[in-house]
Amino acid sequence: VVLCSQGLTRRHYWEVEVSGSLSIGVIQEEARKKDTMSDFTMGHNKDSWCLVCSDDGFHVWHHDDRVNVSSLGRRTSRLGVYLDRPAGSLSFYRVSSDSLIHLHTFTVAFSDPLYSAVELKAQSSAVFCIL
Repeated sequence: VVLCSQGLTRRHYWEVEVSGSLSIGVIQEEARKKDTMSDFTMGHNKDSWCLVCSDDGFHVWHHDDRVNVSSLGRRTSRLGVYLDRPAGSLSFYRVSSDSLIHLHTFTVAFSDPLYSAVELKAQSSAVFCIL
């Protein structure tokens, strides 16, 4: 798992160019403190939320709970993430040249600072885009 070093405390939007199978999302400060990131799997605990991208489509994970959000296969190479921490929402989007397609929104009362994170699988890559 790769974490950004700066905590997210307000409203933030970022996009990631993706290739291969991977997870993107956020991790709370508490998980960052107590877990070693080498043994950490996003979405399989109460302190992380993620969108998993694979050739089969998209699904989201939080606290070991999986929800399928699209079975149409992945037809995008860019994903968007919008965090509105004061409102308690985390949303994921497919990004195309002319639109955002909403995939899923988590509604959460976040208690700790959050960090954007990417978990790469074999032969995958992620590049944070300059907006």
